[in-house]
Amino acid sequence: SYSFCTLLFSGFLFQMASLQNLLVCVLCACADSLTLHKVIAVSRHSVRVGEGGQPGMSRDGRNWFTDYEKDWGAQGPGNLTVHGKAAAKERGKWWRQLYVETGIVQDARNITVYADGSDPTNREKVTGEGFLSGFLPASEVHMHLEPVFSKNMFGHGATRNASDYRCGVPGKATVDGLIGGSMSRIHTIIDPAMEKATAQYDCCSDTICEQYGGTDTPCTFTNIPEVWNSGMGFYVGSWVTGLMATDYVSMMYVNNMSWDQVAQNTGSFVDWMQEVERPISNVFHTYVSSDQYCRAYGSQFLRHIGDTMLQITYGEETYGLDSKAADSMVLYFAHGENIGYLTRLLQFQWVFEMWGAMNVPPVCMLVFEILKEGEMFYVKAYVETQQPEQIRNLEELSPESPPDRVFVSIPDCSHGPEASCPVKDFVSIIYDAILSTCTMPYKEGDEPTPAPTSAPTPVPSETSECSSKTGLIVAVAVLAFLVCCLLTAMFYYYKRFASGSVDKAEYIESVAVN
Repeated sequence: SYSFCTLLFSGFLFQMASLQNLLVCVLCACADSLTLHKVIAVSRHSVRVGEGGQPGMSRDGRNWFTDYEKDWGAQGPGNLTVHGKAAAKERGKWWRQLYVETGIVQDARNITVYADGSDPTNREKVTGEGFLSGFLPASEVHMHLEPVFSKNMFGHGATRNASDYRCGVPGKATVDGLIGGSMSRIHTIIDPAMEKATAQYDCCSDTICEQYGGTDTPCTFTNIPEVWNSGMGFYVGSWVTGLMATDYVSMMYVNNMSWDQVAQNTGSFVDWMQEVERPISNVFHTYVSSDQYCRAYGSQFLRHIGDTMLQITYGEETYGLDSKAADSMVLYFAHGENIGYLTRLLQFQWVFEMWGAMNVPPVCMLVFEILKEGEMFYVKAYVETQQPEQIRNLEELSPESPPDRVFVSIPDCSHGPEASCPVKDFVSIIYDAILSTCTMPYKEGDEPTPAPTSAPTPVPSETSECSSKTGLIVAVAVLAFLVCCLLTAMFYYYKRFASGSVDKAEYIESVAVN
């Protein structure tokens, strides 16, 4: 009897293995899947007037379009343009499709909006107004603009804890140690782009060099002297002049202006951007936004995001937050530098199709989607931007013509479903990345408190096909199936062989042959 049962049991192994796989698939399909729960996003302001245009920039006296109201549709350098506000509205209309029409955001009562209220140009506030006019066109949305809060959150060089030297801009010796000893090393990298810009702009009139004490003639982007600026914590002169001039032309393009009248013989905008603008602007992203700089001026903002994420996900209240636990969306309208600080602290990397690697163009958004699976919460990060032509032409965004949205993996925390990160693990990463002594109270008069710590959630197996709950269900189902097989075999054996209707030896031989 034992031999027969063993043989009969082995005959069922293949079928049982197949059934187990089938049960896994069925139960996984029935288990909870990731669903979008809430959203936190940081947006750069939209198209503004460039700040590098000067009538004397070109030796040939060409028009640099400095009649700002007439040429740009704005009040002055740094101000948002009418075109820029319209581009922000197009993005808001797209987000209405993503998050309002899908039921994530019901109305203005369950969103909180912040914008930099300390910027005298108000470009972040106007960007938010444009975005919201497309996102929730029938609603009045309050925007938090408190000056002290804004300065500490969004301001560059805002007051920090003077007792901690790490909360200020780096000194000259520190920067020299980052750039190889002098700016001449940086110029070996950027001078090819600077020479192209010199030719394209016919740069520069002698007055440009004289601003930094230069006497070389002819004045060009490459021979403007570099001068240490202790307030900025970096050198200014040649590369800053080139940076601001190329930023000016870039803003002309996306503002639907005749940019090629300033930068002549450039080819396509994308080619010009990759050959001229990006090599120069990368100096800022690589060297000026050093780790010390980002900790000093990004810690407050990143901590606020972490506290807000815990609040709207788990209801963990932090004093001073204007958002509510019931909020389904929290938006920040900020500067491109703010997104740069945040993403460097988080070690994020991305490549846009047209804008290139690590670029933060107008209305670029850093998006955190909070997802739910059963009782677990996860976060996925994205960067999203309109393509250059979409901004220039104010193209309507749609599923057929969407903005460029890029998934960004969270370093050391992509072990959740669909390469997500458990929310509490991500908030722990945030608190580890910031320097708490460089943070300030959210409300004026409050006492600063150290950043809290949060125990990481258990790390699920990357190879498991379902959650542990589903695995337990599968194990119980398989065990029940085995018991049923055993009982069926015993019944079959005693039913047929005990009665003598079948010869046992002949049946075993036939099973072995088959």
